[in-house]
Amino acid sequence: MGGISTLSNTVVLTGIGLILLATMYFVYKVFQSDRMDTSVKIFSLLGLITVIAFCTTAVLYRTDMVGEYSADRLAKIESRYNFCKGYVLAKYLAEKYPDRKAMIIVSPNYEEILRQKELVDSLKAGFGDSITVEAIVPISVDLSRYQHGKSPHIEEVMTAEDFDYAFEKHRECEVVVSIIGVPKDLDKMKVWTMEDYERPKIALLNSSTKYLEGAIKGKFVVASVHYIPGFKSSKRMPPGDPKKVFEERYMLVTPENIDQIRKKYERLFFKM
Repeated sequence: MGGISTLSNTVVLTGIGLILLATMYFVYKVFQSDRMDTSVKIFSLLGLITVIAFCTTAVLYRTDMVGEYSADRLAKIESRYNFCKGYVLAKYLAEKYPDRKAMIIVSPNYEEILRQKELVDSLKAGFGDSITVEAIVPISVDLSRYQHGKSPHIEEVMTAEDFDYAFEKHRECEVVVSIIGVPKDLDKMKVWTMEDYERPKIALLNSSTKYLEGAIKGKFVVASVHYIPGFKSSKRMPPGDPKKVFEERYMLVTPENIDQIRKKYERLFFKM
């Protein structure tokens, strides 16, 4: 898709350049001609100015400076989807588990990551007065095991032990939302061995649901947000209703609907 977009831009920009050159050549010939009166020359000059303005706008439009291709506009669209992703999950949890304390698990440097800060804000907004955010916990990871100079993704380095430490430190939190998914060795997490009454309600953002079917069915994970398979991104500004925005791109997988979702999207889950 990127190659097609680049080719399209190249063709359009080449066409714009040719139009501008042809117009400039025409005006040049008009001014060179002694047979053309002054009014024609003035109109041709005004025409050139109009064409230059049109071409300038078109170039800015196609090079992500203005219009629907604007980098700023596209960033606002993605920001809106990102916010609604967290907001809808939080609203679901607030209705399902009111009057609880929550812990949000984030990256060590989450305040420097725009999308994670947006998610934290969206969760707080969605919780409203029903759930109190007791702790925002940057997951502690040991980077000493990795080569100096490398900057691995948090998903590659976080472990079950890191999560166990966060759960143990904040046992008062009955709702836990991880916006960084789960560790690769998630089967080693001690939280799975807890009794139902002491295990927190775990919800996930930015996590693959592929290997979580059993955990969701068993209510170890009470909710997980997943992209709708085959969704198509849009350059239009999303609607105002957060739920409608959410439903354009995401689905909320829960113990109650996982069977229906599996029937509709068989490839969403790993075949056991």
